[in-house]
Amino acid sequence: CVCVPTKDATAATAAQIFCDRWLAFFPSPTFVVTDGGPHFRAELFRQVEAIRGFSHCDGQAWGAGPFERRC
Repeated sequence: CVCVPTKDATAATAAQIFCDRWLAFFPSPTFVVTDGGPHFRAELFRQVEAIRGFSHCDGQAWGAGPFERRC
């Protein structure tokens, strides 16, 4: 699990931090699970998925009960 404080919750910020802080260390994930926020569902993040070749699964937001993966 990687949590990084950010100045905003835009798709550009999410994609930048994901590439800098996650893909730099783990370059070939099979799938990535996020909380399903709009910044992770944006077209920019989908393009990162396509370029890097991983599947993206939306899970429930933190504190919303048992975690459910929707792949």
